[in-house]
This record gives sequence, C-alpha cells and structure tokens, in this order.
Amino acid sequence: MTASVPWLHQGIARRAFERTFKLADHVEVDGAGLTDGLLTVTLNRVVPEEKKPRVIPVEGEQSPTNRN
Repeated sequence: MTASVPWLHQGIARRAFERTFKLADHVEVDGAGLTDGLLTVTLNRVVPEEKKPRVIPVEGEQSPTNRN
C-alpha cells in the first residue's frame, strides 16, 4: 500500500486488555473459550433447594370448580 491511501482501521492494538463482569447470585462459570477472537463463556444457574418452588398438598374436601 502507498502512504497516500487513508486508513479507516489499521488493526488491533497489541496491549493488555481486561474486562470484568459481575454475575448474579447463584450463577457459576462452567467454562470459557477463545476462538477466532471471540470469547465464549458458559454459565450455569444453580438454584438452591430453599429457593425452588414447592408443591404443598392441601387436605380437605374438594370444592366444585366452575369451568366454562
């Protein structure tokens, strides 16, 4: 190339790069990979037993329901 050609993008700078992320509660990182300059992070949401929905049986007579 000649010096008279204007450049819009000359390349990626070769300096240190750091990026941090704050994860939500109960989120764990399962793995990460860097392929062709693309970072892929695999996350796993682990919900503790006390936070999971529960089914509570209700004793007594069943009342008739109105269905349309």
